[in-house]
Amino acid sequence: MQDSYSNDSLRSRRMKELAHFLDSRFQLGPIRVGWDAILGLIPGFGDAITSVLSAYIVLEAAQAGLRPAVLVRMVANVLIENIVGAVPIAGDAFDVFWRANEKNYNLYEAALKDGQKTQRLSVIWLLGLLLAFIVLSSLAIAIPLALAIYLVRLISLS
Repeated sequence: MQDSYSNDSLRSRRMKELAHFLDSRFQLGPIRVGWDAILGLIPGFGDAITSVLSAYIVLEAAQAGLRPAVLVRMVANVLIENIVGAVPIAGDAFDVFWRANEKNYNLYEAALKDGQKTQRLSVIWLLGLLLAFIVLSSLAIAIPLALAIYLVRLISLS
């Protein structure tokens, strides 16, 4: 039977190899590209397959006992990649640079070294993400509303 350190070491190696495979397996000039970006070019199917593989990294982190805010941040990384990645062409380019799996592996390693600090930074990051969502949602409502009011006034003046 393997000891805990050996299991953690195997888990870490599996996660690192999968993150590399998905996010930076191939060198294309100055850019590293992984299977996540390549398979993402196949509408629907590619993103579904890579999402399952990305979820595996988060699951391994959860089984290792990472703190909740760190796990939520990892899930957010994958969701951001999938939501933005769904946009044709621009989303595929985003996949190349966002690298959610490598971000999540790095979070895993940081949490193992200093769980409290990584938890605290993850809470701050998640609050920033929430604030950005609120601002963007407000703008998505305010801009069309302001435009509609302007158009109604413009029409009523003529």
